[in-house]
Amino acid sequence: MIRVRHPQGTSSFQVDDSSTTLSELQTYIEQQSGLSASDQELKIGYPPKALSLTSTSPETLLSSDAIGIKKGEQVIVARRAGTASAAASASSSSSASYGATSSFGAMGGPKPNISTATGPRSSGLGIRTLQDGLTAQKPPSSSSSTSASNKVTDGSVSIPLRSSSGSLTLKVVPDDNSCLFNSIGYLFSHQLSASTCSDLRQTVATSIRSDPDSYPDIVLGQRRESYISKITSPQTWGGAIELSILSKHFGVEIDSIDVATGTVHRFGEDMGYENRGIVIYSGIHYDALQLNEASGEGTTIFPNLKAIGISEQEDEVLQAAKELVKELKRRRYYTDTANFSLKCKTCRKGLTGEKEAVEHAKSTGHGDFGEV
Repeated sequence: MIRVRHPQGTSSFQVDDSSTTLSELQTYIEQQSGLSASDQELKIGYPPKALSLTSTSPETLLSSDAIGIKKGEQVIVARRAGTASAAASASSSSSASYGATSSFGAMGGPKPNISTATGPRSSGLGIRTLQDGLTAQKPPSSSSSTSASNKVTDGSVSIPLRSSSGSLTLKVVPDDNSCLFNSIGYLFSHQLSASTCSDLRQTVATSIRSDPDSYPDIVLGQRRESYISKITSPQTWGGAIELSILSKHFGVEIDSIDVATGTVHRFGEDMGYENRGIVIYSGIHYDALQLNEASGEGTTIFPNLKAIGISEQEDEVLQAAKELVKELKRRRYYTDTANFSLKCKTCRKGLTGEKEAVEHAKSTGHGDFGEV
């Protein structure tokens, strides 16, 4: 017996390792899902990887080395890219493309059609920074009373996956006011660079400028041209609006997991994207997640199993990400933005929490704050 997950649900298929062929499985999948054999993309393993079947005879045994599907295996079925239905969908999306360009070239996506991002816009000082011109530094990952063993550094926190030899690992990015853009850039290019951040900022600016209906002043919290000018500056932080735009640009769901609460904010969830990247939000800083394989290979984009009906509880990468966030919280790798102590670097006034900092900035014009 193998488990088959397809666009119409989940079912079980009886197999005999000595006789069941690829043709029999594909016929069964067509009966269950409506996808013809030529439209089917079959993925196995974890992370799921697509089988290359273009030169494989339909009469090849599933258990053969060429396919490798045996009893107890789980097979994930998706519509193969380039089929008629997929092409029609892509054509529909491309008619609404916004034409943003970046160093990532052809990884552009459809025009945003929503005016607000998934999750609260006000979560974290980083988002307020963009709206009100505040700046702040990320707090140290551990207080002076925290033991050295609890200190969080690049690669120091990881969670092994049960079904593979890999571990999900925290990729710590620099505290340089571009942590969101560095994190997203790392997901797609596996590098940290100022030029990548600049490209992503320009992508956001182009999207906002070309779509005033989705991004009016009231959504941005200030005049559009002012927002665009600020977001292109390397000193300005990004937040929910930027995550929403970049999700659509790359055609990939981006999940942001809050260390303090464990909440998963999904950007692009309503688009049904097949793939997903994950960033970690620790109050006023973003980092990226990477799956490090024993072979030395690293993966930052994962199959979006929820898009094909698999529950969160069965999504091993997401569950590992949540466990990693719990460990970060145990090590106090987060900032409580509602209650943390700040000091205005301009007038030296002491403040408590994001709310007081925003009010102080609005009343005085001061915008440079540091955590006490």
